[in-house]
Amino acid sequence: MNKLDSALMLEQFLSKGHKQTDSEKDADIILFNTCSVRKHAEDKVYNNLRMLKPLKDKNPRLIIGLVGCMAEKEKSLALDKIPFLDIICGPNQEHAIVDAIDEITKNRNKVVKTGEGVPPAKMAARTSVNLSEYILAMKGCNNFCSYCVVPYVRGRETSRPMDEIVEEAKMLSEKGAKEIILLGQCISSYDDRGNRLSHLLNAIHYIEGIKRIRFVTSHPAYTAEDVFKAMQDLPKVCPHLHMPAQSGSDKILKAMNRKYTRSDYLKLVEKARKIVPEIEIASDFIVGFPGETEADFEETASLIKEVRFINSFVFKYS
Repeated sequence: MNKLDSALMLEQFLSKGHKQTDSEKDADIILFNTCSVRKHAEDKVYNNLRMLKPLKDKNPRLIIGLVGCMAEKEKSLALDKIPFLDIICGPNQEHAIVDAIDEITKNRNKVVKTGEGVPPAKMAARTSVNLSEYILAMKGCNNFCSYCVVPYVRGRETSRPMDEIVEEAKMLSEKGAKEIILLGQCISSYDDRGNRLSHLLNAIHYIEGIKRIRFVTSHPAYTAEDVFKAMQDLPKVCPHLHMPAQSGSDKILKAMNRKYTRSDYLKLVEKARKIVPEIEIASDFIVGFPGETEADFEETASLIKEVRFINSFVFKYS
């Protein structure tokens, strides 16, 4: 999601005549697009921002900005830690980032843009297209897992209109994209007036230039059988499911507010493999969640052995 946000912001700047540089010393604008899902990520951003102070002292007209989820979470409090910041812009305001920076350039004032914004009617055209491209299918999340900041910084679930997503996929295909990766914090909850994820996969499947379709991230409580059937029936949909388990212990899953049990997860895996025998499943896990005992940890380890994930992202609680 952050990679897509960065790419779309870059497109805004390029379309207004800006040029990208690889050197901080040559830059007139330096933006940090941030994640706030772990404390360690926030600490790294603040450390990297502080390292820019000598550049700012040397060139007071240099614009330095904090954007993304961390900006939404911290808001103007970030100015207390980094007083030389010029702009703080949350993820729901990033579509107006260039206009905000134009305001700073003219008035030399600080700008804080957080909260809900009015998104553009259409996604911006892409001037540079890769073989594999992300498309935003939905934003936000309604689940409020006890460890997660996403509903507070990206807002509640909103699905983009299916025809708009298909149109964007066609545009990317015409410019050379061969693989489409649909993004949503809880992609399995996609719903546009009754059109669910399986319908969206079906619509994109018939775009001639597209060869592969993927989607992330699937929440176990909402992943439905129709998605597995679409995966089996549509050759372009890769038989790959990123479905975070987070823990193998029912006690910890309840503390995490994950809305499913270990048994639920295993039944879903069994159903997926029955419908799509070649499917590969990836997962995420948090180790050391508050209250986790050695026995809880061992239940997670046994779940990993039982499911045989193709890969897992494992993090210590932060």
